[in-house]
Amino acid sequence: MPLATLAPTGGAGLGGLSGADLLSTDAPMLVMCDQVSWSFLTLSMASWNAVFSFALCAVWLIAASKAGVKSPTV
Repeated sequence: MPLATLAPTGGAGLGGLSGADLLSTDAPMLVMCDQVSWSFLTLSMASWNAVFSFALCAVWLIAASKAGVKSPTV
């Protein structure tokens, strides 16, 4: 079944689809969440995001300490 016929139109929802249509493999290939789709130097995109986030946090903490701003207490 072509993908255009699977797309709901006018807010029809999924009511017109059968179980076979929903489980069909004719649609474009899906990327699963538990598979790494891209990696660089053995780190995935999520790992690089964590590395850069920690680095930016460290830069922010250093800049805040040099400016004399006290960190909030929890």
